[in-house]
Amino acid sequence: MSAATIGQSAEIIGKLRDVSRSKVQRLIDNWDLVEALLEADAKNVDRRVFEELLGGTISPEVQSLLRQRFTSPEQQVYNLRNWNNKAGRYFSEEQLDVVLAEIPEFDRNRPLVALTLCWTLNTLEQTVATKLEILQWVYGADKVLLSDYLKAIEEGDVYLPEGAPEFVANRLWWEITDLDANRDKAPDQVDSATAAGTQLLDVACQHPVYIGQHNGGDTPYLDVPGLRIKVPGASKPHAPYIHGLSVGSVHVLVPWADDSNPGYAEPVVLRES
Repeated sequence: MSAATIGQSAEIIGKLRDVSRSKVQRLIDNWDLVEALLEADAKNVDRRVFEELLGGTISPEVQSLLRQRFTSPEQQVYNLRNWNNKAGRYFSEEQLDVVLAEIPEFDRNRPLVALTLCWTLNTLEQTVATKLEILQWVYGADKVLLSDYLKAIEEGDVYLPEGAPEFVANRLWWEITDLDANRDKAPDQVDSATAAGTQLLDVACQHPVYIGQHNGGDTPYLDVPGLRIKVPGASKPHAPYIHGLSVGSVHVLVPWADDSNPGYAEPVVLRES
């Protein structure tokens, strides 16, 4: 639990001291917002939020703040600092300071276009394996279901589709991704030059609120068209998909790369910086 979340929890506890049963009931009645509050960026939380929760009248503005779909860029850098320290300090504090100072501008009005802090390590295999490990830190190991082909990744187990940009090691960058693209296509029908790959694991790690909103309708599940997984004995390529659940779980499984489903998007990269 982050320091910001601990502080938010402490403030909630303080508010609960000596309050009436009716106020406690209001919190229970709005428990989805209480949970959102604990996940919210600290900058979005002030006294008014608590007063509205306890008072029973929650304005649309406050609800919007607490239910923000995508994590703020500043919080993403904070997250990566924590994961970086835990995983082995792959990036220096100076590198993280640079990306914090160079957050790009983009149109935030498109509901399924996300700005995400992306990165790679020494190899493609190490990159994928480490991101899957972080995914389990974010959601809890018991909430992440991984394909058997992703549980012990070795050299050659993952690869890029033909025509994809060359893998660049130890890279750190901002990326704008369309998470609603190509609903009528399969992974192997997407232009490999712009197909999103390991970056979608960054999306899953950095934007858990969005992942929890997956429903296969207005918020589609995600195929990963820019990545292939080696499946021994398979007659054709496999590509992973990311399937979020409202209960806080996420599945990363590996079907055929030529499977199409309108409930799944084939995300593409719009811009990098």
